[in-house]
Amino acid sequence: MTLSLINFTRSNLKSSHVPMRMKFLRWLFLYAAIAFIASLIISFAFETRSFHREIRHLVNSKISEAYEHAQHAQNTLEVLKATTKEIGIKDARFVALALKNDPSIIVEGDNEATTNNLGELASLLQIHEIDIFNSAGICEATWPTDATQIGYDCHLSQYAREFLPIIDDPTLEISQEIRTTEGSIHNDQFQFSAVARLDKPGFVEIGFRAVEVEEAYRLADLSRFVSSVVGYSGFLSVYQGGALKSGPDAAESVDLYKIEYDKTFFADLEGKRYLMCAQKIDDFIFIGGVPTNEIFASRRLTLLLLVLANFLIFFVVFVLISTLVQSLIVDSVYAVNRSLEKITNGDLGERVDVTVSKEFVELSNGVNTTVDSLKQVVEEIKERTKEELLLAKKIQAAALPDLAKLFPHRTHFDVYAQNNPMTSVGGDMFDFFQLDSENVMFYVADVSGHGVPAALVMMKTMALVKNLALSEYDLAKVVSTTNRYLSENNDSSFVTGFFCVFNLKTGKLTYVNAGHNSPFIKRQSQSYEEFQPEINLILGIEPDAPYESASVTLQPGDTFILYTDGITEATTPKMSGCFEVKRALDVLNGLSSEASAKDIVESLFVAVDQFIGHADPSDDETALVFKYVSSVTP
Repeated sequence: MTLSLINFTRSNLKSSHVPMRMKFLRWLFLYAAIAFIASLIISFAFETRSFHREIRHLVNSKISEAYEHAQHAQNTLEVLKATTKEIGIKDARFVALALKNDPSIIVEGDNEATTNNLGELASLLQIHEIDIFNSAGICEATWPTDATQIGYDCHLSQYAREFLPIIDDPTLEISQEIRTTEGSIHNDQFQFSAVARLDKPGFVEIGFRAVEVEEAYRLADLSRFVSSVVGYSGFLSVYQGGALKSGPDAAESVDLYKIEYDKTFFADLEGKRYLMCAQKIDDFIFIGGVPTNEIFASRRLTLLLLVLANFLIFFVVFVLISTLVQSLIVDSVYAVNRSLEKITNGDLGERVDVTVSKEFVELSNGVNTTVDSLKQVVEEIKERTKEELLLAKKIQAAALPDLAKLFPHRTHFDVYAQNNPMTSVGGDMFDFFQLDSENVMFYVADVSGHGVPAALVMMKTMALVKNLALSEYDLAKVVSTTNRYLSENNDSSFVTGFFCVFNLKTGKLTYVNAGHNSPFIKRQSQSYEEFQPEINLILGIEPDAPYESASVTLQPGDTFILYTDGITEATTPKMSGCFEVKRALDVLNGLSSEASAKDIVESLFVAVDQFIGHADPSDDETALVFKYVSSVTP
């Protein structure tokens, strides 16, 4: 569209409409002159930004310096914690080894002697607690003396349970995270470690106060490294968890939820205005500020005027440019796009009528001319497609046998079939032909999909089945060979079908069900019911799939009905349900036992049409009725 507008601008400047380019250049010259003059004034405002950058740099450098020291202290703390855990493991190993070498350390039945022995061992190792657990996780001995601890089940303690895996895997050595023990009034940090016993199953737990770690926690406090002075009279404050940890008391009034990090902002603290900057590192918030009278001094009024002027100028320029672009380009482009959207959605009667400039007038005329040509082409294609589909419908109808005319003098059977495609052509098929004087073959099949692609597969399938059946009486081989041919170069379509060979002399019906709907059967004077056949794989999926035939014997007066799922799965316009097998059986059982095959088929289709109302079919519909009248005599 941009190239088109440029070409329109270059052509025919004598048009009654003023070219958009000329309008744009005139206004652009005016705005450029205003912007040039304004830039002479606004340039001074850039100096103010340098003060903001200076504050950010000053505050951030203080923060970085403090944070580097704190990080070093934190790293030292982590090293001390790791070292303390190693010491705990070594001490626990020593206790386990001592227990193995001198089992008398634990004096059975003498808690006082055991406690004294463990106390000497604890004094030697300079540890504060020893607990000996057996293979069941029960405490056998402890120091210092605690009568309630003997017999204690470590399953009951969240912390003690962490050592239980050592019982099952003696190779494990566990040191817990350093923690404050229950009841400590000085927040003493204790290290607890455990290893497997060497004398028998169980584990040894030791605990000692981690003095060095306590001191490291104190030294790692970030507030120790923060300088509270920025500049000559500014400050730096540190917050953790929303609470002030370091800095002047006035910093407590800063609203931490409204600040923007890494940006300068103004705040009033105790009647004094500050230019401030904030940073967030981990769970710490750093805020530094310097009084504005220290930074700006005599430039305060000038800076305020320049900021206001800058805001007003850019606001006015923005409004003017927005209005100009909106009225000359944007509104017109939107109008054209709205019309194009209607056209692309199929409304070829839509007209583009944008006259804001010469270029848009020519663009509108070009679009309208193109749409008129497109409309003509669409009409021609519709007419040609309609003729082609009508021809395809005639060809497909000719391929299906007219059973009313095919056997005019039949006396041993009555057969009739009807096909109603969802569109002009469909994928449902049926056939009925004589193999010899005693045997006839008939079937109903359904190709996946609809329309021309399904119809092509349908024609191919009918030709395959008939040619194979006339040369090979074994029905299972006929179906297997058909499946193999359909599976070659398959484009994801498949075929379901119910194939039958009927002997008019014996009444034996041999069938192969390739994943198709179960037929309906009526035994002489009985009611119609759903026949339950053996099921094979659908056709066109697996070329080497095996297919087996089965058989059932019909008696004179029996009726056998084949159909596609377009009958039982027909839906109403409101999609409130399907026609279903039950409705089909109700229709069939409501007919007279003397009804002909044609009457049965037509009654079934009338019932389906009444069920779906005036809606178009949701699928191809096909039904074939075979009535066995009498046997062929030799």
